[in-house]
Amino acid sequence: MIEYIDIATAYTIDADWAGTATSADQDTAIFKANVYLNNKQLVEFEETPQAVLVAATELAKLALTESIFNTSREQVASTSVKAGPVSTSKTYAVPLVSGHDSLDYVSALLAPYLSGGVTNSVDLVRGG
Repeated sequence: MIEYIDIATAYTIDADWAGTATSADQDTAIFKANVYLNNKQLVEFEETPQAVLVAATELAKLALTESIFNTSREQVASTSVKAGPVSTSKTYAVPLVSGHDSLDYVSALLAPYLSGGVTNSVDLVRGG
């Protein structure tokens, strides 16, 4: 596993990233940040870019208080319609969107370093 960030580097990026977390919690948060980044399939580089270090520190900070891994959840929803003697109902699952600004920030920082990088292409769809 590639180690993108360590505790010392995280403190260099953000002196208060760990708040009052214990040493063990800091180790766990750094480990989770590295696992997260290893699963993002980043392009290889000789020296870790500053944006990746900032993203890793942000991930470690988040990992101290919550999950940084996708834990999508759904809720059951239903609708009913009645028109005169005819009625219908439908039950379905709706994803709970909890949007996380910090993970959006991390994604934006990592975008140029993802395998394939950022492209300036446009998909064209031919009308039928």
